[in-house]
Amino acid sequence: MRRYDALLLGVALVNLAGTAFGFYYYRGMFELFPAKLWIFIPDSPLATLFFALSLLLIYLEKRADAFYLIAMAQSIKYGFWTMFVILYFSDYFLAPHHRDYYYLMFVLHLGMVIQPALILHKVRITKKELSIAAAWLALNDYFDYLRGTNPLVIYDFSPEKVMLTGAVTFLAGMLTLALLYILSKHGEVFARLWGKVLGGRT
Repeated sequence: MRRYDALLLGVALVNLAGTAFGFYYYRGMFELFPAKLWIFIPDSPLATLFFALSLLLIYLEKRADAFYLIAMAQSIKYGFWTMFVILYFSDYFLAPHHRDYYYLMFVLHLGMVIQPALILHKVRITKKELSIAAAWLALNDYFDYLRGTNPLVIYDFSPEKVMLTGAVTFLAGMLTLALLYILSKHGEVFARLWGKVLGGRT
C-alpha cells in the first residue's frame, strides 16, 4: 500500500472516531427537534463523517467532486466555528472547571481546518460544484440560526451574540468555498507537497 493511501485510511479512521464521539456529544440535542431536522444538528460530527467518506471514496478512486467539496468546506467551516465559539464565549467554555476539555476541543478542531489539504489536489471544482456546496452550507445555516438547530441554543447566551455567530459562520462558509476554489487551481502544489512528505506518488 502506498504511504498516501495509508494516510487516507488513517485519517478516515480518526474522523470516524470523532464522528462517533460527536454524535454522542449531541445526543441531548436530538431530543429537542423532530427527526426530519436531525441532519442539521450535529454540524461538526457530520463534517467529519463526510470527510471520512470522502477519504474512503478517493482511496477507491471514485469521482464525487461536489461531495468532496462539501466535505472539505464543512471540515474547515465547523473546525473554525468551534474555535471561534470557544474564544467568543470564553467566559463559559474556558472557565476553570472545564477549560482543559475545551482546550483539547480547540486543538482537535484546528485539525479539521487543516485536513482538507490532504485531498485538495484530488478534487475538481467548477461553478457547478461551488453552487451545490454553497446551497448546502447556506441551507444548514438557515436551519441553525433561523430555525434554532445550532448547538448554542442549549446555553444561556444572548440572542444577539448567537446571531452574530451565525453571521460569522455564514461568511466563513462562503469564504471557505472561495478559498478552496482558488487553491484547487494550484492542486499540483499539494500533490508535490505530499509526494515530498511521504516520499512517493500521491
